[in-house]
Amino acid sequence: MTNLRPEGVLAQWENENNTLSGSSDSCETISLFLQIYHNFDGVNKTESGNNEGEALETWTNSTFGFGEFNLEVEVNTQELVSGLPTQSDSNEEITVQWSLVTFFPRATEL
Repeated sequence: MTNLRPEGVLAQWENENNTLSGSSDSCETISLFLQIYHNFDGVNKTESGNNEGEALETWTNSTFGFGEFNLEVEVNTQELVSGLPTQSDSNEEITVQWSLVTFFPRATEL
């Protein structure tokens, strides 16, 4: 079981597209997702405004995503012996891989 816990990082923790926890009974990959900026999905966006500052305001808040992320991983291994689960399985390996998608906002005058 894995859980990404909200602890002090400014992000869109309540976004319906987030996947903040997961589990697997068959050693499959568990992928989690946290959206940091509102409505940022990794695709180029066009915003308009009366000036450069207004157009970029939403995308230049440097406090979004800054801080410590806490990933909680729990491993329960059980081996069946004569139909009863035991805790004798000790050869488990856990690999955690983080990916970060970044962007650089820019404004152009039309």
